[in-house]
Amino acid sequence: MIKNKAVNLAGRVIRGNWVLLAVLVSLLLAGTSAMLHSQLLGLGSEIFGDYALLRGKLAAPTCNANFDIEQRLDVLEQDFKSNNSSDESDSLDDLLGESDFDRAASRASMQGAKALCDRKHQLFEQNAARQSPALHAFAVLEQAVERFGLFVLEQQKLILIAVLFLCAIKATLGRHHIAFRAVSSRFGHHLAQSLEVFALGGCLLPATYSLAAQQSANLHWVVIGVIALLLASLYCWIRGGAGLPTVGYKLKDLLSVPIYVYMLLISAAYFAFVENHLTGVAIYFSQLFEQADMFLKIGLYVWLGMLIKQSKLGTQVFDLLRPLRLGPGLFAWLSVLLLALPTAYTGASGIIIIALGATVYQELRASGARPSLAMATTAMTGSAGVVLRPCLIIVLIAALNKEVVTDALYDWGRWVFLLTMVLFGAVLWLMGEWRWQRPSWQVVASPLSEALRALAKPLLLVVLIVLGYRLVLGAQLDEFSAPVILPVALLGVLWLERWLTKRSGGLRKSCRQQLIASSSETSLHLGALLMLMALSFTLGGVIERSDVVSLLPQVFASPLTCMAALVAMLVLIGMVMEPFGAVVLVSGTLATIAYNNGIEPVHFWMVTLVAFELGYLSPPVALNHLLTRQVIPPAEVQALEESHGDNFWQRHERFLLPLSVMTTVLILVAFVPLIVR
Repeated sequence: MIKNKAVNLAGRVIRGNWVLLAVLVSLLLAGTSAMLHSQLLGLGSEIFGDYALLRGKLAAPTCNANFDIEQRLDVLEQDFKSNNSSDESDSLDDLLGESDFDRAASRASMQGAKALCDRKHQLFEQNAARQSPALHAFAVLEQAVERFGLFVLEQQKLILIAVLFLCAIKATLGRHHIAFRAVSSRFGHHLAQSLEVFALGGCLLPATYSLAAQQSANLHWVVIGVIALLLASLYCWIRGGAGLPTVGYKLKDLLSVPIYVYMLLISAAYFAFVENHLTGVAIYFSQLFEQADMFLKIGLYVWLGMLIKQSKLGTQVFDLLRPLRLGPGLFAWLSVLLLALPTAYTGASGIIIIALGATVYQELRASGARPSLAMATTAMTGSAGVVLRPCLIIVLIAALNKEVVTDALYDWGRWVFLLTMVLFGAVLWLMGEWRWQRPSWQVVASPLSEALRALAKPLLLVVLIVLGYRLVLGAQLDEFSAPVILPVALLGVLWLERWLTKRSGGLRKSCRQQLIASSSETSLHLGALLMLMALSFTLGGVIERSDVVSLLPQVFASPLTCMAALVAMLVLIGMVMEPFGAVVLVSGTLATIAYNNGIEPVHFWMVTLVAFELGYLSPPVALNHLLTRQVIPPAEVQALEESHGDNFWQRHERFLLPLSVMTTVLILVAFVPLIVR
C-alpha cells in the first residue's frame, strides 16, 4: 500500500521516530535538571559552606597591598604642587580659586583601597585553601546540569521548529491531518493534496521567505521546514491515492481537505488582497514559536497521552467499573467524571480523546450504550476537565492577563466542573439512561478485588515517583511541573508492567517497542495539532486586524447585554480556532470590553473556557468530534452516520447531547452571577 510506504518513508526520515523520542526525553531531562540544579546548589552550600563562591576558582588579585601609604602620599603631594605651578593651572585658579593638597582625605582613600585589596587577597587565599577534589567533582556535576538546562532553554524555538515540521511531515505522509472527513476516493485524495501543495507553496513559503530575509536566523529554519513539508505533500500528491476507489467528484470531497489548509488559504487571501501585506501570514504563523515553552509542554502532554494508551491504565480503570454492571447512562457519567482529571493534567481537551477515546467508546458499547451515546460521551470526555488544576490553558490565561491569577480560576473551575457533571447526569436521567441493575456482592467481590489489586501497583509507583520529585527535588505536582513529572511516572508504569508480565511468563511488547510506538503516534497527532494551532494564530490575526471585534460596542447598556454579545463571539471563536491561539486573541480584544462593562475578570475567563468547549463540540468544525472520529473504527462511524434512528434526537444524539449540556452550563455560568450579584 502506498499509504504504508509513505508512513514508512516518514519513519525513515526521522530515523524510526528516535529523533522525536530523543527530543522528548531531552525536554524531560531539561525540566528535571532545572529542579535538580536548585537542589544541588542548596546541597553544595550545606556540604562546602559558601558554595556559590567556591564553585568557581577566583582569579588571583592583581592589586598590591604592600605599599607605604606615607611615601605614596608624598609623591602625590609633590605631583599636585607641580601641576598647580603650571600656567594652565594658574588660569584655572583665577576662576576656581586656589586649593591645597588634602593629605588627610587622600590618606583615608588609600587606606580604604589597601583594606579592599587585603580583603581580596584574603578571600583568594581562603578560596584556594578550601578547594578539594570532592568540591571540584561536585562543581563539575552541578555546572554540567546547569549548562544542559540552559542550553535546552536557549534552543527552545529551534527545537519547536524541528518538532513542528518533522511531525507535520509524518502527518502529511500518513494522511493524518485533522479534516472534517477521512479521504474516501482518489479524487478526494488528489483534491486535498493539490490544495495543500498550493497553500504551502503558493502562500506560506513565499510569505515566510520574505519575512526571513528581514528578521532572525530562526525563520530561515522555518523556510527549510516549509520546503520539506511541501516536498512531502508533493510526494503524496504524485504517489498517493492507491487503494482508494476511483469515483467521480463529490461535494463531500471538499471535507477531506485538512482544516489547517483552509485556515491558511483564508488568511493568505486576506493579507494578500485586503491588506496587501504578504508577510502577514508568516508573522502570525511564527507567533507559535514565541510561546515555545508552552507548545513544547503540549508535546510532552501528547506523549503522555500516548504513553497512557500504551499502558494498561485505561483498561484497568474500566476493569473496576465493569463488574458493577452499570447501565449505559451511569457508565457514561462515570467515564466523563474519571477522565476529567487526566484531561486537566494533559492540558487540552483533544489529547485525552486521542489517548483513551477508543477505550471509552468500546467500554460504553459493551455496557449496552447506543453508538450515538457512546460517541457523544467520548467527545465529552475531553471537555469537563479543562477548568480543573493544573490545566495549561488556565496557566496561559493568567500569564497573558494580570487581572487574574491561576488560584482564583481553579477555584471557580471546581464549581463549574461540579455544575457540568450535575447537568450531564440530569440529561442522562431525562433520557431514561440512568438505570442500574445492581448485582449481588458475591458476583462483584472477586473481579472487583482483582481489578483493585491490578490497579494498585501502577498507582503506587506513580505516587512514589511524585513523592520522589517532591522529597528529592523539591518539586510539587502542579501546573508547572506536571509536564515533566507525569511522563516520567508513565515511563515507570510501562517498565513495571513489562517487569510484571515478564515475571508471570506472559508475552508483551518490550519497553523499547512501546517507546517507539508512543513516539510514532505522538508524531502523527502532534504534527496535526501543531499545524492547526499555528494556523489558528494566523486566523486569529485576520480576526484581529479586520476589526471584526470593533463591530461590538465598547460600552453596553448593561453587563447582561454585554455578556450576551461576548458569549456569541466566544462560541464562534471556539468553533474555528484551537484554544491556545483563541486565548491570545481574546486577551487582546474581547477581554478589555468585558472589564470595561463591569464583568469581573475571573468570571469572564470562566465563561470563555466554557464557551470554547461548547465551540469544540459545535458544528461545523466540532474539533472534539473530529478527534473522536479518528479513534473509532471507520466502519462504525459510517454506520452511525447512515443510521436514521427512531427520532430526531437519536439521529443527532452524538451532537445534541454534548451541546445541550454545555449550552446549559454556559448560560448558567455566564448570566446567573450577573443576576444575583
